[in-house]
Amino acid sequence: MTYSALRLLNLVTRCAGGALFVLACVPIPGLHPWIPLFFSLFLLGVSARLDYRYWRCPHCHRHLGKRMFPFPSTCPHCHKSLHKTDRSLTKIDFVAYRKKSMNVNKSVSKSESESTKTESEKKSESLSE
Repeated sequence: MTYSALRLLNLVTRCAGGALFVLACVPIPGLHPWIPLFFSLFLLGVSARLDYRYWRCPHCHRHLGKRMFPFPSTCPHCHKSLHKTDRSLTKIDFVAYRKKSMNVNKSVSKSESESTKTESEKKSESLSE
C-alpha cells in the first residue's frame, strides 16, 4: 500500500468514525444509539490499526510519528527521504527484507575475505621465493 493511499484511507475512516459518533450522540427515532456508536468505535479502531501497522519508515521500520498531514519528507529516526509513492512494509516484509540484505552482506564479506586471503597468500608466496 502506498503512503498516499494509506493517508486517504486513514482520513476516510477517521472522518466516518467521527461522524457516526456524533450521530450516536443525537437521538434519532427508530435508530438505537448503540448501532452508530459501535460502528464509530470500529472505524476508529481500523484507523488506529492502519496507523500502527503501516505508517512506518520503509528503511528502518520505525513509526513515522503522529502527523500524516503534511507528509513528512524524511524519517524522524533514520533521516532518509520518504516519498508519497513509497510502499509501506509490514513487519513480515521488513524482516524478510532484512534477512535478504544480511545474506547479501555476508556473501559480499565472505568474497572480500577470500580475496584478501588470496592476496596475502600471494604475497607470502612471493616473499618465500
